[in-house]
This record gives sequence, C-alpha cells and structure tokens, in this order.
Amino acid sequence: MKKDKTFCDLSKDYIAKHLDEIIPLINNPKFICKKCARAANNETHLCKPVKIKNK
Repeated sequence: MKKDKTFCDLSKDYIAKHLDEIIPLINNPKFICKKCARAANNETHLCKPVKIKNK
C-alpha cells in the first residue's frame, strides 16, 4: 500500500488491485473515519479516525 496515503485517499481502482494487502489492515477494525466511514485496525490508516467503542 502507498505509505503516504490513508484509506480515505485511495481510489476504488487502487483498492481493488491491492485488496490482498489491505485486508490484514482492516480485519479487526478499532477505528472508523469521520470523513468517509472506512474502518481500520490502526488510526494511522484513516484521515479523521475515531475509536470504535465496544458495547
């Protein structure tokens, strides 16, 4: 994955071509982006991360 980009910045085409690299980074999401609602294991992969609260 591009080191200087967040998931929020990635195009649909890039995501489709690099899905195998992305899946391990989102398989246990702990954060969600306030901008685009994408989720990730680590907040550094999102541009406006918010921690997902467990019930």
